[in-house]
Amino acid sequence: MGEKSVYAQIKKQNGEAFAQEIRRFHNGIFELPNLKNIVKYAGRNAKPILEYLLFLKQKSEKGNTITSIPSKNPIELLEKAGYKAYVADTFKKQNAIRKYFAEDEELCTFDDPHRFQKYYIINAVKENVDQIKRENFLHPKREDEYGTSVLSIQISKLSGALSIKNRYNHTVQNPDNTFNSNPDKIIPGLSKALEHYFNILMHPEDALDLPDNYIVLNNQVIHYIEEREGVYFGDHYYVKDDILHELNQDYQIRADNFIIDLKNKEISSPLPYTHDSFSDVLNAEIKGKKLALTCDDENNHYLFADNVQIMKINAKHEMTELCLPTAKEIPEYFLMNNKVLEKFSAHNALYINDNFLYNNKKCHSLYLPKVLEIGDHFLEDTTKLSGLDLPSVQEIGDNFLYENENCTSLNLPNVQIIGCHFLNYNHLLKELNAPKLEIIGDDFLKHNQYLEKIDLPSVRKIGNNFLYENENCTSVNLPNTEVIGNGFLHENELLTELNAPKLEKIGDESLYYNQNCTSLNIPNNCIIGEDFLYSNSLKNMLIPDKIKIASLKFDKNSKNSLSFLYILRSLYDFAQAKRRSIRNCFLRRNQNERS
Repeated sequence: MGEKSVYAQIKKQNGEAFAQEIRRFHNGIFELPNLKNIVKYAGRNAKPILEYLLFLKQKSEKGNTITSIPSKNPIELLEKAGYKAYVADTFKKQNAIRKYFAEDEELCTFDDPHRFQKYYIINAVKENVDQIKRENFLHPKREDEYGTSVLSIQISKLSGALSIKNRYNHTVQNPDNTFNSNPDKIIPGLSKALEHYFNILMHPEDALDLPDNYIVLNNQVIHYIEEREGVYFGDHYYVKDDILHELNQDYQIRADNFIIDLKNKEISSPLPYTHDSFSDVLNAEIKGKKLALTCDDENNHYLFADNVQIMKINAKHEMTELCLPTAKEIPEYFLMNNKVLEKFSAHNALYINDNFLYNNKKCHSLYLPKVLEIGDHFLEDTTKLSGLDLPSVQEIGDNFLYENENCTSLNLPNVQIIGCHFLNYNHLLKELNAPKLEIIGDDFLKHNQYLEKIDLPSVRKIGNNFLYENENCTSVNLPNTEVIGNGFLHENELLTELNAPKLEKIGDESLYYNQNCTSLNIPNNCIIGEDFLYSNSLKNMLIPDKIKIASLKFDKNSKNSLSFLYILRSLYDFAQAKRRSIRNCFLRRNQNERS
């Protein structure tokens, strides 16, 4: 077949720019046997693979067979490179390196009990691995000392495809392509040693590096957009277990790691270990409905079910909008680790279980008008949400809006219970409406920087570190609060007024290092922990006549009533005698001196 004919085929298949790039680089590449098939899934940009295509051309002219020249044992070569290596031919050996991986960085293949049966695996661990600590690598790079201290070299028994996985699973870009999957970069000669040891012909990329986001499968160059759990996703195809699955673009479309099949009215995911319940929820939503898919000028796709828009999918195959008009419950792990969803609505949902939208980075719009209960980790690490209105919710679990940095207003008119770490490390919240809130766990509004006034008329119990290191709060009204844990208003510098007339107990280090509080309304006989009001300006302080000091440092069972006025007089006399200020002396000295 002539060059012009091949050029025309490539132009039609991969685009004119792709074909022209090959011609400008080296016309001889068009003579490469079966070029059309080789680049069928290589995408629309030829530039990243030009050197590789030229290498294939040159190699095809020389032949491509396993030579009979003796090669060294790959285990011995790896030992020379400083690794303790072994062939992982059982499930136990396959996962023996698991102990070296940090949490959230473990290999997906650890969860595959049949991986060692489908792949030749050599695990290699640096002899000094225990001295290479994760905490010393704050800015990971794929081939740094930590990343390459533990390697798993895996070769498909079916296709010969090779990958080198390292200790940074999904923390760095393309961790399955360490050293560009070229064993010779670990130690020269390792590629041939592996071929001879396992009697397999590996792909020619062992001699020339392919760029990131490219793999070779059955002599085809595959461009992929992302890899998850060992599955490589392209525009209209995905590779799983070394088999390429091509979507029928007439009725199939990819949305993130899900495949929407309009013909069979089914949504599925090729991921082998996913906990995401998305498929089940969406299949229930579209069951028995008429589906339609439209596209706009920017190549955004819209999925409709009975003329109601369910989903928006952008040109990158990312799901950016989702509507569930009939769902009553959102199950566990729904859209967990989805980082691109921008808008979500569920008009009739009543219950949301754990891990919904955990670790989402772009969601800025939520509509959940009827939700009554929400589980743990709801919107944890969500960074774009600026305001939230949950008019019906009554109970919310732990880590709600944990480390949300942009939320400025929050309306929870019917919430009664909120778990630990609610709004922990939220820096911008200025407005909170929760008039029926009764119980709050630890770390509520810890490190909030902008909230100036707190009014929680119904709260009865608050855990530890409430408003810990809040720098701007000036007024706190807790008219029905009975118990507050340790660290309440710890290192708050601007508070001038605290109203808690029904308070029965305050934990340690409350109002610690508060310099300006002049109005304090707490009842007689309130039990107070250590270091209450330590380093506080006591001028004009309005205080009760009696409190109970529950000293954890000196006597855990002590509940002796002490006169506040006596303590103040004692401190004043001490200060006059020593020519010192009464400031910074409160309670710390008198716990021992009062008899």
